[in-house]
Amino acid sequence: MVEPAVQGTLGALRAAAKHGVKRVVVTSSFAAVSVGVKPPPAVYDESTWSNVEMMTKMGVKLQGGYLLSKTLAEKAAWDFQATLKESERFELVTLCPPYVYGPSFVGSGFESGVDCTAYMHGKKQCPKIKVPMVDVIALSQAHLNAIKIPEAAGKRFLVLNGVYSAK
Repeated sequence: MVEPAVQGTLGALRAAAKHGVKRVVVTSSFAAVSVGVKPPPAVYDESTWSNVEMMTKMGVKLQGGYLLSKTLAEKAAWDFQATLKESERFELVTLCPPYVYGPSFVGSGFESGVDCTAYMHGKKQCPKIKVPMVDVIALSQAHLNAIKIPEAAGKRFLVLNGVYSAK
């Protein structure tokens, strides 16, 4: 899962640089912000990065490598953008959403939707933890804002509606 995520991200960014794209918005994940951070901060923010060393040691035991793949793909995006010559450099923005809920164009097969459906149908025990979530419509608006708002350039955003508890 890691190699396709990193190489796919880099492939898209190479194409953007080659064709003179002005700004690229990468959809990362809250997984790139919140996993294995020691000590855990009182507040997670855009400066927080997940613990790559810990995730690498756990490998596929940690959600099949998904968490590591999202973290390394986002890091690769920032590293790639920083290495470009000024004449090739595009603006980069990353969005880091947690669980995404709301209407889906694909119907099923995406991580958040699979989990939420399993919880609602009693097929999976809902963990007794607090879960950050974002509505897909709010996330779509964040993508549009990341493209349109000049001050978004060069920034990383956590995008969520709130933290919910299933207690």
